[in-house]
Amino acid sequence: DALRRALTIDADLPQPNNTLGLAALARGDQAQAEKYFRAALRVQPDLAEAQNNLATLLAGRRAYREAAYHFEKAIRSAPAYVEARHGYGLVLALMQSYTRALAELETAVRLAPDRGPARVDLGDVLAPLGRLDEARREYTAAIRLDPANREARAGLAALGRKGG
Repeated sequence: DALRRALTIDADLPQPNNTLGLAALARGDQAQAEKYFRAALRVQPDLAEAQNNLATLLAGRRAYREAAYHFEKAIRSAPAYVEARHGYGLVLALMQSYTRALAELETAVRLAPDRGPARVDLGDVLAPLGRLDEARREYTAAIRLDPANREARAGLAALGRKGG
């Protein structure tokens, strides 16, 4: 395969390592994916895509602190990287750092207002903070973007059960 040949020619190319990491993830090989992402970062520590991909993999393993570290590095390298901001917001929420999660998810939505999943996750952070009208607005916006969005509909239903 062409990417493997590129790496044998020059193993110091970060992007092919990152792409091979994504291919390994697609095959379900998380261990190999992690090796490729880390190899890309050894060569180019500020490669936001590799930082984000590694962070996402780590978050899936519930290694939230290490995931947060890599999301932060991705955002420092590319402040408008919506996927990294969204992922970081989710990890912060899972770590119960709701104020910081809220800031990251609000930034993700501001950068990409048509990103329904970020709106749902923002609603999911707003609701437990008692900001029910704002949560309802985010769920409703997500449904406008995708009328079949089950998570947004579930969020609205939960608000209804709370009396909000």
